[in-house]
Formats: sequence, structure tokens, C-alpha cells
Amino acid sequence: MSKKNRSRGEKCDVEMEAFQAANEELRAKLTQIQIDYQQEKNK
Repeated sequence: MSKKNRSRGEKCDVEMEAFQAANEELRAKLTQIQIDYQQEKNK
């Protein structure tokens, strides 16, 4: 990344971090739903 786009790059980094945090949160929720589903299915 060029230095003249630094401020834009930093904004992009913040957005990427927010995106990754949301992605991890959704993945954790999905995993829990899958576990719950398997437990219900096996009852």
C-alpha cells in the first residue's frame, strides 16, 4: 500500500477488524446452533 493512501488504509484496517470481529461472532453463533441442533436431533 502506498504511503499517500495511509489514512484511507487505516480506515480500511478498522473496517476489516470490525468485519472480522462480526464474522467470528456469527461463526460462534452458528457453531452453537449446530451443536444445539445435533443435541435435539439425538434426543
